[in-house]
Amino acid sequence: MNKIATVFLTALMVSATVPVFSQTPSAPLTAEDKAMSMKTMQSCMDMANALQKKMKMMHADMRKNPGMYSMDDLRMIEQSMKDIDERMTTARANKRQS
Repeated sequence: MNKIATVFLTALMVSATVPVFSQTPSAPLTAEDKAMSMKTMQSCMDMANALQKKMKMMHADMRKNPGMYSMDDLRMIEQSMKDIDERMTTARANKRQS
């Protein structure tokens, strides 16, 4: 379950930051662009914290009642996390190459 939570949080953060990383500006970033990037990153961090709390609640629920969530639901969450993790990895790799 911890692996699923980690992947889910990573996915959330990536989904919000990929547009920022995918842009390759031809000119230096303006102060407004930098401020928007920081605001977006803070928003991602806030969402990640909220998701972490939800995952902890789900984990506690599953300890009390293991059948509470279906395997289909858990697989869907896991796949979403894997997709987001892959996007983040790709975005970071592309950023390092540029």
